Amino acid sequence: MLKSLILVCVALAAGSWARNVDEWEALMLPSESAPTCHCGTPAFYAYLGGDVSLNAHAVIMFNVEETDTSNSYNILNGRFTAPVSGVYVFSFTIYSSLKSYVGAELIVNDVIKGEAFADSEEINDTHSASATIVVQMTAGQQAYVRRGLNSQSGMWSHASRGRSSFSGWLLR
Repeated sequence: MLKSLILVCVALAAGSWARNVDEWEALMLPSESAPTCHCGTPAFYAYLGGDVSLNAHAVIMFNVEETDTSNSYNILNGRFTAPVSGVYVFSFTIYSSLKSYVGAELIVNDVIKGEAFADSEEINDTHSASATIVVQMTAGQQAYVRRGLNSQSGMWSHASRGRSSFSGWLLR
C-alpha cells in the first residue's frame, strides 16, 4: 500500500496525470524492477550483562537480548542459527578487563571467520576491539563468538564504559 501511495505521489509531482482508472491501477501495481520489502529480515543484537571470566574457546553467551527479529539468537547458548540461506553480516565488540588482554573469534559452521583482540595489559584501563565479518550461510548453520586461546582474563561489560556485544543481520 505504501509503495502504491509513493508511486502516485511521485507521478503527481512529476506531472503525470492519469486519464482513467486503468492508468491509476498501472501506477499502483508493483513493477518487477521495484525494490522489495525485506520485512521480517533476520537481525539480532545482544550484549553481556556484566563481566565474565571464560576458559579458552568457551562460547561467549551475550545474555541480554535487545533485538531479535526472527527469534534466531539463543541467549542460553550464545548461538545464532540462520533461519534462511543468504549473506549475513556479523559484528562483535569485546572489552578487556583492567591490566589484561582478551581475544575473541567469530565461528561460523565450526570455522574461524574473524577475530578481535583487546589489550590493556600495560595500563590500568580497559580497551576494546571490534570485528565485522560478511559471510555466506545456509539455513540451519550457526554463528557464535568464543574466547580465543590468546587471552589472559575475562571480558568487561558495563553500561557506563562500554558493553561487549554481538550482532548480526541478513544482508541478502
